[in-house]
Amino acid sequence: GALSGHTGLPSGVSNGLYGVIARCLMQTVAGNSGWYDSWTASTCWNFETLTSCLSSDVYLIMGPWIHGQQQAHSHGQVDFGQAAAIADPVAWRLAWFDSVMQPNKPSAVGVSAPFRTKVRIFVMGGGDGHRTDDGLLYHGGEWRDEVEWPLARTVSTQFFLSADGGLGRD
Repeated sequence: GALSGHTGLPSGVSNGLYGVIARCLMQTVAGNSGWYDSWTASTCWNFETLTSCLSSDVYLIMGPWIHGQQQAHSHGQVDFGQAAAIADPVAWRLAWFDSVMQPNKPSAVGVSAPFRTKVRIFVMGGGDGHRTDDGLLYHGGEWRDEVEWPLARTVSTQFFLSADGGLGRD
């Protein structure tokens, strides 16, 4: 079948949906979401899953955004700085599709931000806390290029709420 021997997918199936999936196994995939998006967990899960089963490249971009607001640098009462925004979302998407649709043509994918590495995350913080002209708290942050997700150097730490409202490890 089309997917015989492919880990995690049925063997002996050569038509229907699985046939479509087989043709897509060679396609480069990009997922993007925001830390405040309703799809954050599924976007990260999709990256992990697709990275493990596709032979093609898979990219992940996570910014400080709410759903569909990649062009914004502030959400709610917090400003993350101009660098947090994708200045021209249409150009960004066109660059991606050019690389997929015209693979022999030079492109930004694998060369420059936001596609220089397989994973690009916005790490929030580092701002001085001043109020912007719009009255928002300046929280700041910076983009970081990574090669994996989840990060191998991640250390999970449990915290617990104490009776006095504090936070601790015990």
